[in-house]
Amino acid sequence: MKTHERREAIYSYISAKKTVKIAELKELFQVSEVTLRSDLEFLAKQGGIERSHGGAVFVDNSSPEEGILPNTPLLDAKIAIAKRAAELIVPGDTLFLDSSATSVVLASQLSPNANITVITNCLPIINLLKMAPGIHLYAIPGSYNSSTSSFNGPLGETFIGNLKTSKAFISPKGIIVEGLRDLTADEAAIRKAMIESTKEAILLADHSKFNNIKVLFPISDFSRISIIVTDKTPDKQFLDIFNMKNISLIVADAGQLQEVNY
Repeated sequence: MKTHERREAIYSYISAKKTVKIAELKELFQVSEVTLRSDLEFLAKQGGIERSHGGAVFVDNSSPEEGILPNTPLLDAKIAIAKRAAELIVPGDTLFLDSSATSVVLASQLSPNANITVITNCLPIINLLKMAPGIHLYAIPGSYNSSTSSFNGPLGETFIGNLKTSKAFISPKGIIVEGLRDLTADEAAIRKAMIESTKEAILLADHSKFNNIKVLFPISDFSRISIIVTDKTPDKQFLDIFNMKNISLIVADAGQLQEVNY
């Protein structure tokens, strides 16, 4: 690993852990304490971290999500949902992450040393995780859409169809009683492929997504969905569907996390 790559990875690790000791960095990056002290001094001069006794701490001048997703609607809700979703990930998991604001926030919650595999069509997620030493990152190929910062199309759908992940985190643009909906046919097709190529499909949806009838393109019904993580309990019509389909509902509301029992 080149010096600038190691320093970027160290910064990513500190930003996730908030506080680290040189001893753990030495074990993780397999370089000398002298080299690490030089790296930490360099990063401290750049801003974002401060040296501490035997290590460093992250300087949180603003939330990392704000830097990633400026002016994102319902950002607090997305952060709460992402933090709860991150608890569902275990070492060894292979994940699809779709191209959505909530999935980007979820990616920002992942430890750089998580020992997981992430497969995504989302350019912001790729940029977030590209230096994480403990995350095996794969980019889904396709035609780039600058309005969604994502790669889509038949090439990506075929790529996804040849895989089988342990979990897929999907954030559709709309959820109605008939199922999941999206704004574009291309985005819908990618999300559908992810749902069909995973063992456990997990929906991440803030409350604005429910009953959103402005989105036209179908992704899937609820038959392959295992868990839904949201910030407010949906209407009874959805609770009845989730109960019938044995879908677990997790509500993350203003820092208070709860699992809904039917």
